[in-house]
Amino acid sequence: MDSFRVSQDEELLGLNMTEHGESTALLDLLGEMEEHRAGGDFSKRSWWNRTEVGQIATEYNRVLNRVNDEIHQREHAIQVAGKP
Repeated sequence: MDSFRVSQDEELLGLNMTEHGESTALLDLLGEMEEHRAGGDFSKRSWWNRTEVGQIATEYNRVLNRVNDEIHQREHAIQVAGKP
């Protein structure tokens, strides 16, 4: 079988990213989502623009708002429960 010029992982990233180091809005958003997942810091919001990816980022920010609300409510409940 002939060898391809990119690996399977590079194929998933796409040629712009692999060969030219260029990113796309979708890759940027996915990178931010991965940072949230790996780091556990959900306070940073995603950027927004008027593209389809921007619309996804807006909805993702709503998810982050909900996550932060839940975290704060639980922290508050723990503080209240711990008071004599």
